[in-house]
Amino acid sequence: IEDVSHVLKRSKQDPIYELTNAFAERNVQQTLFFINSLLENSFHPLQIIAALVNQTRKLLTARDFIDSRYGHAWRPGSTYAQFRSQVIPALQAYDQKLMDLLLEWKHQYAPPSDDTAAAKKRTKTKKSSTDLVLLKNPGNPYPVYLLLSKAEKFSRLELIGAMQQLGEADALLKSSGANPQLVIDKTIFTILNAFPATPNAQDKEIVQTKFTSTPKEALGVTIDNKNSI
Repeated sequence: IEDVSHVLKRSKQDPIYELTNAFAERNVQQTLFFINSLLENSFHPLQIIAALVNQTRKLLTARDFIDSRYGHAWRPGSTYAQFRSQVIPALQAYDQKLMDLLLEWKHQYAPPSDDTAAAKKRTKTKKSSTDLVLLKNPGNPYPVYLLLSKAEKFSRLELIGAMQQLGEADALLKSSGANPQLVIDKTIFTILNAFPATPNAQDKEIVQTKFTSTPKEALGVTIDNKNSI
């Protein structure tokens, strides 16, 4: 109950949370409403883009879990009690496997460096690795339960495409005098209305042609094709 109350309290106090929640629910109307509201209240357009990128990255991380061999523990419509008893152990195993792979990739591909540079890199790598962990706070897993529920509404390909679209919007806002609301609104329509949650073969071909990033590349991780989760 405390987990749920914390999320509800945040939703009433954090307009960015309202925006990203509407986006994750694939609610175009509410997403556009909150974008307009934020811009009218002097939020910077790039701040809005950054929030959407951050939410998309989280959704992609959750989607990767669902599609992994660990994701069989998750069932659409699972209650929170079922999530706590059945899914959390799978999440912990998934997070540990991911961390083990990241450590292996680091040792395999990291170039030689002096002690000072190595120390700085370890700090940066630790933060990046933590960003990929789903169950950051086992004492408060309810946000992860909500995240998995929302990640079901997107395919992995859609989320990769969303990262690409948001990146293009960010670049356009930084390099031109384009109307920020028009740029962001168009991006939202493209992301949320482009393809159904489960794309057919033709949709997959379109997405694969247009978006070349792999899921982990979109998250900033290099993949060795021999290793997978």
